[in-house]
Amino acid sequence: MWRRLTWARYRRAAGRAQSRPTATACGAEIDPFLGQAHQVLKFNRGRTPENEQQCREQVARANRTLEAGLTGRRYIAGEGAGSVSIADMMCWPWVRRFEWHEADPAAFPAVRDWYLRIANRLAVLAKCRCR
Repeated sequence: MWRRLTWARYRRAAGRAQSRPTATACGAEIDPFLGQAHQVLKFNRGRTPENEQQCREQVARANRTLEAGLTGRRYIAGEGAGSVSIADMMCWPWVRRFEWHEADPAAFPAVRDWYLRIANRLAVLAKCRCR
């Protein structure tokens, strides 16, 4: 339970330093950085090349942090390997747009596996086109 609450708490706390990369720390990077990447890399491509490069670096950092937190786990929060929780549902829609971020899912196997695990849940399949 505490891991889920920590995720929700830090999810919007952009810029907070963490002593080591964890899935919890990635919550601070998901919304602001991937949201900015959507705007710059997908909808405003070519307008500010230096900003595009900065967004690519932020996306890579967010994916590296999430990869570190998911390695050896099935889900972001929960005991042991984790269990699906609000933390997964809060982050998954942002990670889902990897093509908009110019991110290679193969470079982050734990993130890719987690993404597919969530995408193949019946409730997710019923509400969105994940493929």
